[in-house]
Amino acid sequence: MNKSRYQILITGNYRSGTEYFTNLLNCHPLVSSTMYRVNYFRFIYGRYNITADKEIIIKDLADRLFKRYKIKINKKKFLTSLNNNSHGEFYDSIMSNLYLNKNKKIWAEKCQLLWREIPNFMNLMNNPKVIHIIRDPRAVILSFKKETRYKSPAYLGSAFNSVDAMNSIIKHKEMYKKRFTYLRYEDLVKDKDYEMKKIFKFLNIYPITKYNQNNFKDAKNKKWIQNSSFQKKISRPFNYDYIQGNSLWKKKLVFDEINFVETICEKYMNYFRYKRTSKKNMKKNKIQKLIGKKYDLFKAYRNWDKSNHRVGFQRFPANPLDGRTWTR
Repeated sequence: MNKSRYQILITGNYRSGTEYFTNLLNCHPLVSSTMYRVNYFRFIYGRYNITADKEIIIKDLADRLFKRYKIKINKKKFLTSLNNNSHGEFYDSIMSNLYLNKNKKIWAEKCQLLWREIPNFMNLMNNPKVIHIIRDPRAVILSFKKETRYKSPAYLGSAFNSVDAMNSIIKHKEMYKKRFTYLRYEDLVKDKDYEMKKIFKFLNIYPITKYNQNNFKDAKNKKWIQNSSFQKKISRPFNYDYIQGNSLWKKKLVFDEINFVETICEKYMNYFRYKRTSKKNMKKNKIQKLIGKKYDLFKAYRNWDKSNHRVGFQRFPANPLDGRTWTR
């Protein structure tokens, strides 16, 4: 079986451009970069005994891969090739078995909302790297508001994800130094070649400058249709005018929505070079009225307030372990 040179976790908030980045990284001849499929830390780690439950793990993985992505694996053959007794080795073996070959030596998996699992990934994997994508939280909330099927005020939860992600980036940047990096989605869209060159240096692999977007794939291995909420959905590069700071969120969000996001993320807006527009934070009673008590938003707000406005949550509006939530 192929042995991986690096194991890469790509994470970030939803609606943050992680799919675009994953496809760019996958263009490198040495890297196989996929989305969601194994998702070890969401579906396996902490749920199974790695020594006693291998057959169950493989059965569940095979069932999920087929149900969600129409991917078939030979469970018996797959199981016999996995001779390891640690979660890190097992995850590496599964990914290597599925996605590496004589040319592809490095695997990367994009899994949204997994920044709190980064310490586990770092501790368990043999040679881990983590790339965290961040996007202006006002653009995220606008995009999620348009795309989500969950009723208001569910979309406001993205602000608590954003503040938590920002806090995580600052912490992990200090903790893991050369094994962790982050990039702003706005920078990636504005100058793809420059930002990817920095990523390749971080991964200690030679740079490339050509990206055939006709070969971009989505999580179901179909032709990737750029996933912007406001551009026409065609397979082409994003228009930077839709991404940069003074574009759509200023026009399409109301003042209270902007003020709410900037209040929740106030500690980190300057650090990540997102300029605030509101001069004062939203008052507590107004926040409480805006978010209501659904989707655990009120609990998240109280935790954020107790943490001196530093910590949010890492959460989807619905349980991602429930197969009924897998279709959009």
